[in-house]
Amino acid sequence: MIGRELKLKHAQLMLRHRVKPVERAALPLLPATSSPQLIEGIASSSSIDTQRMAFVKNSLSWADLETIPLTLNHDSSKVVGRLLTLGYASDGTLRVRCEVRDEIARRQPAFSISATVIASTLHNEDSPTGFYFTIEAARLTELTLTTRHSCPDALVLSRRDVGASAASFDDIIARVRRMQRHLETFAVTPPPPPSSPPQFAIGAAPAHIMSRLPIAALKPHRSEFARLVATLPVGDAR
Repeated sequence: MIGRELKLKHAQLMLRHRVKPVERAALPLLPATSSPQLIEGIASSSSIDTQRMAFVKNSLSWADLETIPLTLNHDSSKVVGRLLTLGYASDGTLRVRCEVRDEIARRQPAFSISATVIASTLHNEDSPTGFYFTIEAARLTELTLTTRHSCPDALVLSRRDVGASAASFDDIIARVRRMQRHLETFAVTPPPPPSSPPQFAIGAAPAHIMSRLPIAALKPHRSEFARLVATLPVGDAR
């Protein structure tokens, strides 16, 4: 079933089983903030919502994030920010990250979607309490912030200041660059070649050792025989 057919079938079953739409109690507003917020949360899940519909994983599609308005309480005249990221997580939930400028909108605790259904399946048609539709394909047309969410899982999970987030990102980049500079100082360089061990040689003692000997030890000694030889006449022997 597609959109109009699905709405008609849904209305017929509600009348046939004499059941009323489920109304979820409004959630309390989040604390006020003084600046624009980066808000992250769950836009949709495969849980059955108050309209007895369950959007299965990857059922929602969109052309471009800029074509999806971010509104307050499904009021198309109140565009309160812009979508930054949107995609399915491994658990089948549709995760959203958005920038919200409106003071009231950034206090909203939940999300809600509008979509054009392309393919769906009815389950448990004869059960007054158990009938529901699974949505296999739909085109997302709007995402809104609200206190009355249809999907039980579509909640705001985190908020932070836009300025603080940007500063934090700059700090991370600066830290990474500092780490890179430190790592460069520890770059691996080839070790220097091993130095040759000192060579020991045995040779004559240094000359300055002689200069330390007593002067008497350096003078020649003349014996009696030497003096006798010195007195002999010099000439030819006959």
